[in-house]
Amino acid sequence: MMKKKTATLSFDYIETVHRLSLAAEFKDKESGAHIKRISYYTQELALELGLSKKFAECIFYAAPMHDVGKVGIPDSILLKSGPLSEDEWKIMRLHPYIGVKILRGSESAVLKMAEEIAYFHHELWDGSGYPLGYEGDKIPMSARIMSIADQYDALRSERPFKKAFDHDKTVEILTKGDKRTSPDHFDPEVLNGFDRVVARFQEIFEIYQTAEEPS
Repeated sequence: MMKKKTATLSFDYIETVHRLSLAAEFKDKESGAHIKRISYYTQELALELGLSKKFAECIFYAAPMHDVGKVGIPDSILLKSGPLSEDEWKIMRLHPYIGVKILRGSESAVLKMAEEIAYFHHELWDGSGYPLGYEGDKIPMSARIMSIADQYDALRSERPFKKAFDHDKTVEILTKGDKRTSPDHFDPEVLNGFDRVVARFQEIFEIYQTAEEPS
């Protein structure tokens, strides 16, 4: 009986976390599918990198909370159809700080990792990211994995200000670079791991086109 009760509580907890993640991005009709895919991308990459099954399970549930801090960003910025101004970018770049305030202080391993990811997933390996300009191993592994997973999904997804790229073009951008993205932005170990599982990323994107589980 105790095991069944514990399992039920665990399921209820995970569902609550998922719904809070949706609440953070509910203005975007694609957000439910996005956070579903992010879970699978990060789990797949963690396992490919030889990280523990416990880590992979934890990141599966933590990753959807990466942008929870966007609840504190004005709609006029979040939903803007064109490029953001310099002042608007300054405001947008506050969302990691907001995310940390929301997630800080929990004893849950999932929420502790979610806090890491929310704070650091926009940091880049070469130190050109934000909010702190961290580089290299100063960035937690969970955030390094999240960085490339989030970039992959963002490039594959249509947005008001951009068209979606196909899988091959997205992989080319991430591994070879373009005007905005450089391979130097990613941990070389993580980038190599990504290169080994790109086919699986493509499958995940195609399967989870909506927030509903495929039948």
